[in-house]
Amino acid sequence: LIEKQVVGSPVLEITLIASLAAVPNGIISAQTGIGNPIIHLCYASGKGKSTALMLAASTTGKPFDGEVKEIDSNGDTKTYKSIYQSWSATDNAMVTAQAGNRGVVTVLNELGKSLSPNMTRLIFDLSEGSDKNRLNKDMKSSISEGFTTTFISCGESSLLDRCKSKYEGL
Repeated sequence: LIEKQVVGSPVLEITLIASLAAVPNGIISAQTGIGNPIIHLCYASGKGKSTALMLAASTTGKPFDGEVKEIDSNGDTKTYKSIYQSWSATDNAMVTAQAGNRGVVTVLNELGKSLSPNMTRLIFDLSEGSDKNRLNKDMKSSISEGFTTTFISCGESSLLDRCKSKYEGL
């Protein structure tokens, strides 16, 4: 399938390699301090962006959107959440959803659905692999769990165009 459908298509080849790169990133990031790469596919509608993201998601299992509930052999209901996610979440929810991810690619579909008017902080939070510290109900700092992955995103607009601050690090 890869030989027939992926090889020869630069976008699909890069998407496949980038999604597989999440695995070594998850392993070596603790020793090297490297960040989480964010690859954004930006081009017109109907050109295969979402298909490329499904390819990326397929590197860690069956690609699907949302959640799937299945009954296991013991009769218990298991809920599986897809790594194929949407940009239509709050910034906090997007970062918090990554907690504990160590080497599984994260796919973010359709930047146009983003609720964020300024992507600068979100890009830094995702690339740094950490959530902001919060206080719990007892006014004590709760430590959030970090993450190391590769993000593959798509949309019809540029991710950098959605940033109000144009820092070189972006």
